[in-house]
Amino acid sequence: MPVYAYLIEGGAAEPVLVDTGAGDTELIGAELKRFGLAPSDIRAVIFTHLHFDHVGGAALFPTTTTFAVSRRELEFAASGMMRRDYRLADIELLLERTHTPGAMWFFDFQGFERHHILPGISVAHAGGHTEGSTNVFVDTADGIACLCGDVIQDVRMQVIAPPFQTNHCEPRMAGNSGLSQAADRAVMKAVLGQTRWLLPAHDDGFTVEYGRAVGRLSSPKAPGPVEALQ
Repeated sequence: MPVYAYLIEGGAAEPVLVDTGAGDTELIGAELKRFGLAPSDIRAVIFTHLHFDHVGGAALFPTTTTFAVSRRELEFAASGMMRRDYRLADIELLLERTHTPGAMWFFDFQGFERHHILPGISVAHAGGHTEGSTNVFVDTADGIACLCGDVIQDVRMQVIAPPFQTNHCEPRMAGNSGLSQAADRAVMKAVLGQTRWLLPAHDDGFTVEYGRAVGRLSSPKAPGPVEALQ
């Protein structure tokens, strides 16, 4: 499956990256170069969670780039639970940064409210996939975009045409949640009800109206051209 990292540009904010891919630092460096950017130009990297396929390129960035993550996610990653999904080298890198002024930025969520952290960017506790999963919301010229990490992984199977679901607008679980099915389902419904553009980490983005997927992005940019769902 694809693994996406998202670059946020525009407005008053400096460039921000969401996740860093599965571990190929050369690839993510080359992608930044396509936009005329070096790793040191990135103001912050926001991690939706710390599984190896989302934090693998973190070593590319200097400590002047602030890493932002839910404190609960780093605690969970270091606890030994789901050990195969959290790499020791990635955890050590983040823990070492906690001793460098300004290198780490922790979100201490108490509920599901959004925290505005930078111009046009807010974050909220997601849960669902891992205990510390985070949704990133971005104000765009055409509504709010949500970068949801692995809260939704396969848009067609989970949202557009979920098999074995008979209830209206009922999403299907991904099957790899760190929480209960009830919590996982609530998180997906909350995201679908709050956003115009939904950008998962392992599938193409799509547009949402009234909690339902109505179109799929035909380019990697949001807002961008949309193809109507068949």
